[in-house]
Parts: sequence; structure tokens; C-alpha cells
Amino acid sequence: MTEKEINDRKLQVQEALSVASLGGKTVSEKELMLCEDYVNGKVSLEELEVQCDDLAFAGL
Repeated sequence: MTEKEINDRKLQVQEALSVASLGGKTVSEKELMLCEDYVNGKVSLEELEVQCDDLAFAGL
């Protein structure tokens, strides 16, 4: 995975966390760990979407 891909994933996660926060949602430690795993390429976007249904990853 390239540095650009990692940075793109970080941006996706930051945007989703911001949207969730604005919507009054809280993010669990498990969800944060899954976000980190996604950024590092350990889980797919699809898996992240399934596990973190309160976060706004749809369409990313």
C-alpha cells in the first residue's frame, strides 16, 4: 500500500468520524480500532461499513 493510499484512507476515516460526530453519534473503541485497521489495509472498506454501521462510509 502506498503512502497516498494510506493518506486517502485516513482522510476517509476523518470525514466519516466528523459526520458521525455532527450527527450526535459516538464511536466505540472497537470502531476506532477497525478504522485504524482499515487505514493500515488490514480490513476492507466493506468490512468496515458492516462493523461500523453508525459511521458514514457509504459512497467513499
